[in-house]
Amino acid sequence: MNEPKALARKANAPCSVELELLAPQATYHPGDEIRFRYRVQIAEEDSVSAVEVSVLWHTEGKGDEDLGVHFFERRTPDSTENVSGPATLTVVLPNTPLSYDGRIVKIRWYVRVRAFPRKGRSFYQEAPFRLLSRRHAGGFRPRLVSPGGREA
Repeated sequence: MNEPKALARKANAPCSVELELLAPQATYHPGDEIRFRYRVQIAEEDSVSAVEVSVLWHTEGKGDEDLGVHFFERRTPDSTENVSGPATLTVVLPNTPLSYDGRIVKIRWYVRVRAFPRKGRSFYQEAPFRLLSRRHAGGFRPRLVSPGGREA
């Protein structure tokens, strides 16, 4: 299996983020370390004022959507030598919430790198991954059932 990779590159784009998960799998387990590398490409006449690196989850589906931040780091020229990278980070993943792919609700995990140029709008790249318990990693999808007996 190829490495999961997310690249933001547009032809003639003055700014982009390269983001790569450094593991051969797209599925992780609670307590695993997720390693990733990023690099911000920006036009020479501009510079980066900050880069935000996050490991997040969000829900999709019926009802209110939720967002949770497991890891967040804001890098500025004052806080790090080379804010644009390349940089490699390692984050230990939490026990919950686990990825879920139900009919009504889904829970998605991803790594996000957002760059803030001194001029212009911010831009970002995301790399999705799955967080599953070791028991459910073999393809079994746990079912959530509401008190009324309907699958969530």
